[in-house]
Amino acid sequence: MLKADLYEKFWSSFFALPESKISIHSNAKPTDRGSVCLGYENGLSYWHKIKGEQSHTVLYISRPTKSANKQIFHELLKHRNEIESLFGGSLVWEELKDKLPCRIYYEIEVGELEYKEDKWKEIQIKMINAMIRFQNQLSPYIEKYA
Repeated sequence: MLKADLYEKFWSSFFALPESKISIHSNAKPTDRGSVCLGYENGLSYWHKIKGEQSHTVLYISRPTKSANKQIFHELLKHRNEIESLFGGSLVWEELKDKLPCRIYYEIEVGELEYKEDKWKEIQIKMINAMIRFQNQLSPYIEKYA
């Protein structure tokens, strides 16, 4: 199966799940790519992303200037311990010093999707639950920037 077909099938089944019917998913649609943007507001966006054998629940900070992105990132970084404690796990914090955006994400090991179709629902529910926790813990810190 082609990667694009695999992603289309994965995301279609993802958004068909009753568990996926949460507000952050309201404008998202299945795609033939490895990532789905869940919404963008004032340079801040949440994403579900499949990369290799991992799923990422991501907050991208991508305003027009590098300095604005770094400022928001460092403000969030000050609250890292509290955010991760309330989230219930470690997050990956990437300033991406030489690039415009910054990102924070949570990683879930999913294995090769092509060979794990019988596990998709379990993986998808983990992704949904991670996004709910991720958004709940980051929202109080980013609402002033949105």
